[in-house]
Parts: sequence; structure tokens; C-alpha cells
Amino acid sequence: MKNKLILIFLAMLVIAVIGYGFVTRKVNTKEDNYAQKSISVDILKVENSKNARNVVYMGTVRPMYLEKIAFPYDAKLEELNGLSGDVLKDGEQFIKLSEDDVYKFMLSSGQVPPTPTDVPLDDKVKAMLKDATTYVCDGERVVVKTMFEVGDYVPKGHPVAIVRDNDKKVVIGVTGDDKKLIKKGKKVLVQKDGVDAFGKIMNVSDTPNTDTFLYDVNIDLGKSKFAIGDIVDCKVRVGSYDGIKVPITCVLKGKVDYVYVCDDENIVRIKRVNILDEYDGQFIVDGLKSGDKVIVSNMSKINENDEVIIND
Repeated sequence: MKNKLILIFLAMLVIAVIGYGFVTRKVNTKEDNYAQKSISVDILKVENSKNARNVVYMGTVRPMYLEKIAFPYDAKLEELNGLSGDVLKDGEQFIKLSEDDVYKFMLSSGQVPPTPTDVPLDDKVKAMLKDATTYVCDGERVVVKTMFEVGDYVPKGHPVAIVRDNDKKVVIGVTGDDKKLIKKGKKVLVQKDGVDAFGKIMNVSDTPNTDTFLYDVNIDLGKSKFAIGDIVDCKVRVGSYDGIKVPITCVLKGKVDYVYVCDDENIVRIKRVNILDEYDGQFIVDGLKSGDKVIVSNMSKINENDEVIIND
């Protein structure tokens, strides 16, 4: 009898232990579910919108005005009032050739009548000589390069120097298809290393460049901060398209681009997206629809099918 009681007691003890374990596992399962649900996230309820469709080309910043200064007569260079990089003021005399050398040529070719040495040249001849031997800036100019030094003999038609103005332009080459969309007067966003400037299309060539087979487009930049020779990105608006804007940080990379969204029961779902454009820290994408709740925080802590708490 005593042994029978002991066996009954042991059987009840085993049943109690098994029951406790089942309850414990059940409680733990509930705690696990709560732990999964305890991840909180911020969401962005997205809406479809019209977005600018742009074409982007690389271009080179060039001077708006570039001049090679040459003269129609052989003569000695008497004055050169600037070197490469110097800024010349409006009305400043930059170059002067020998009037004696030019006058002798004019006499020998019959362009001016002989004048006795003791008689001053008349005003008309003086004006002709000044025009044929001097270069005076008709606006602010920057010296790009000089080819001769004072005292050198300059052959006619050979450039003495090259000057430019301070206004700048960008030249880009566009395809025939894009040429149909790009019109004179359109604004262009020009960018380099975080610096932005707006330009305006001055003209579009009618025939393709024989070197690139693209159509040259000249964009007026005015007195921008860009340096001559800079390679810049030029964004031209050519239309619009439907798309949804999302923060760049919420687009995740895998075999495809995707975002996390919450369904109506706060379950995490994956949606594949295609990036159409980038603007002001956002991607413009398709693959979403208006009303989708895109998760924008704690993406590294969640997985598909997790249940989450949405922050207010």
C-alpha cells in the first residue's frame, strides 16, 4: 500500500512538471509575439504626383566671348599692357604696334598720300594709323594668352593675344531625339560639387557636330561661380511624369530595389520599386500606389511578415 501511494505521488508530480512546462512555453510564445510586435516604426503615407522629366548632359564651361587679336599689317610690338590672367578694364589700351612701320606700308601701297616730314599728319591719317595699330578694350576683358613680347616683329594676321570676357556659357551635345524637346529660352540647372546655378538656352545647332555627331546646345551662364574648363551636369526639363517621392534612405538594395510597407494589420510587406529620378534628397519611384504606408525608420530591425507598432 505504501509503495502504491508513492507511485501515485510520483505520477502526479510528473504530470505537474509537464503541465508547468506547457504553460511556460505558452507564456514564452506570447512574450515572443509581443517582442516581435514591440518594434516601433515611423511611416510615410505616400501620394502620386506630377514630377518634372529631365534630361541630364555633361557640359564644359567656356567663355561667352573669345577673341584672337590680330592686325592687318607687319609691325613691331611697342606695348603689351597685360599678361595671361590679367583683367583689363573697359576702355583700357592693351596692345600698340609701331605706327612708323604701318605708315611706311600705307605709303608704299598708296593708302595714304605722301606728307612732308615737317608737316603734321592730318586727322584722317592719324585716325587710320591708330585704328590699325592699337587694341582698346570695349568691355572688361581677361587675358587668356599672349603670343609675342614687346619688341617682337608681328607678322600681319598673326594673333598677338587671346582675350575673353567674364560672362560664361556651357556647351552640351544632345541627341536628335532630345533636340526635339529642347527649346531656346528654356532654363537649365547647372551643377558641380554641390554648387548650383541656373542658365538659359541661347541656341541649338541645326546640324550635328562632325566630331561627336551630337547637336551643340549653348547655355548662357552669365557671371557664374564656375571656372572656365569646369565639367558640369546640365539638367533640362523636357516634360513631366507620374511618380511617388520617398526618402532616399528608405529604399533598400538587394537583387532589386525595394521598400518596406505596412498593411492594414501592421504587418511588414516588401514592395519592389523602380527609381525614376532623384531630387532634393528623395527618389521618385514607381511600384507604389497612393496611400501606401512606407516605413521610414528602423528598417534594419525588421523583416517581411513582422508585426510592428506605428508611431503616432
